[in-house]
Amino acid sequence: EWVSSLYQPYPYDATDGRENLDSSNPRVARGGSWFINVTVHSAMRSRNKNTSGSEIVGFRCAMSATP
Repeated sequence: EWVSSLYQPYPYDATDGRENLDSSNPRVARGGSWFINVTVHSAMRSRNKNTSGSEIVGFRCAMSATP
């Protein structure tokens, strides 16, 4: 699943700019896939640009669209 956080190294720090929703830098993609290398676990972490598409990356709306 593609998430809103920008791809940056650990440790996580919400104040370091990784939650900037206006940035076009790569975002974190979490989870695995049965399609590639059978890596199905939630700790899997990669990056995806918001301009790319893939049949193996999905998303889930988990935050309200309005404040």
